[in-house]
Amino acid sequence: MRLSSLAFLVLTGLLTGCSALNFNTHLQVDTGNGDLTVERDLGMNDEGVIWSEVDDPNGKVVISNYEPYHLIRWSQVGYFPEVVPLLPNRRNPLRLIDAAGLVGGLALMASGIEDDNTYNPDAVLSVDAKIGGGFFSMFLGGMGMFTPPKRVFQGRLDAPAMRRVPTIEWTEPMGVYQIDLEIDSAAFNWESYKSLSAFERERSFYSGTMDEAIEVEDTNLDFTLQDKLLKVQGVDEEDKDVEIKELLHGSIVEVTEHRIEGLLKYEVLTRWTIHNPYELPADTVELTTWSNWSGFYTGGGLRKDLIEEAVEFAAYASLSEETQEWDWQAALASDREQEWKADWDTLSIAPAPNEPIERIADALPSVVTIMGPSGFGSGCIVDANGWVITNYHVVEDDLDSLTVRFQDGSELPGLVERWDPVRDLALVHVDSTGLSPIQFATEAPYVGDEVYAIGTPFEEGLEATVTRGILSAKRTMEGQNLLQTDVAISPGNSGGALLNGAGEYIGAVNSKVVASGVEGIGFAIPLEELLPGLWVRSED
Repeated sequence: MRLSSLAFLVLTGLLTGCSALNFNTHLQVDTGNGDLTVERDLGMNDEGVIWSEVDDPNGKVVISNYEPYHLIRWSQVGYFPEVVPLLPNRRNPLRLIDAAGLVGGLALMASGIEDDNTYNPDAVLSVDAKIGGGFFSMFLGGMGMFTPPKRVFQGRLDAPAMRRVPTIEWTEPMGVYQIDLEIDSAAFNWESYKSLSAFERERSFYSGTMDEAIEVEDTNLDFTLQDKLLKVQGVDEEDKDVEIKELLHGSIVEVTEHRIEGLLKYEVLTRWTIHNPYELPADTVELTTWSNWSGFYTGGGLRKDLIEEAVEFAAYASLSEETQEWDWQAALASDREQEWKADWDTLSIAPAPNEPIERIADALPSVVTIMGPSGFGSGCIVDANGWVITNYHVVEDDLDSLTVRFQDGSELPGLVERWDPVRDLALVHVDSTGLSPIQFATEAPYVGDEVYAIGTPFEEGLEATVTRGILSAKRTMEGQNLLQTDVAISPGNSGGALLNGAGEYIGAVNSKVVASGVEGIGFAIPLEELLPGLWVRSED
């Protein structure tokens, strides 16, 4: 029976040109023992990868062979998520059929041309069928060889090794620590690779460095890490009574973007330092961490989400017992105060003699206004030879450019000789003698006693303002003893004098609680804390 030309053309059309029909790969994903959550990528937006959980219990995922890449993510409680990238890394198997159709079509055309010269009545195919079918098979096979997809994805993917979230043991179990992260700017580099294997061999075909440092603004990374550290410590982040303590200062040193076609992975170098309120050099550690893989988002610019992920890994690693290169607990326990004050000598001062004071106004010449480019506050003269006590936060931004104004309106430059940022104290000196020092109290005040505050509230023209109230309580806050009072305190009062009913100095005004509906809650540093904190000794 002879096969017609039309029937043969239809048959060859069905058997050749199949490469373009290989639309999907049925990927078998390892789901572990059921404790792993497996997700696949659905696309990208400006916030990162859009993930969808694989709901097939056997881990079967249908992925398109026409996509440039795919991402599979595994996650598990107590472990960091792991993302595995997929690039089409095997040849389209249907191309073998197309190659066979191309070669077979050529052979069939040659056979038809030969039969055209020799009549064979028993041949299954006519000459026209051989030539036409051979041409059609060769054409479709050739088209299939040059149409996508040239490569397709692998059919099986094993689960990666999961990294456990490090165990963090705190020296103070009840303490809640926060991270202060500086990511204003960092060096930025990029590397491009032709394949995953080239990336693994660190063989990039193109690299570059940005001339200017990158700037990362408006990020809430500090808060993100804070919330995660709270969870690690078993603390409810909604608990408003939790005392937050600064532990680490982190900074991003360098960011490198690694790109393979549409895939991105960030390498981030960070530097971590134990919090040091005395501004002394502290032990540091530098860590290089990587983000997971992600897709490239056109117009997305710098990928903050990948930077944040790499920094999160570094934050945990810096505090983990598994990080052997840095003993952060030893650095935290070191006595920075002793190191800060190692070259201090005890300073002897001579306050006013303890004589009866007729009126509160007699103390006005002992209170001054301390001014700088960044603002102003108050201070109290404690020695006739130019020594003035104030709060550290009054002078911290203007250590080299202070002016001290006295009650009579005269002014002198002031020099900060020593300060204690933990106790919020500072000692200022002016080049003058014969000043009017304050008279120190000889007895500690009692709760309910009448007290007075003298300072410069609100604006510089209101210097030597006196307000009256009572001593409301004696408190210990963050390890520091404080006097609580309902005396009217305003911005600018800080560092001024708190006097007892006899007009004697009992402490330095420190702060006021500022909140909606809150009035009559202010604090002062008591006299017994002032002098030892600054290594000052009274000669009386």
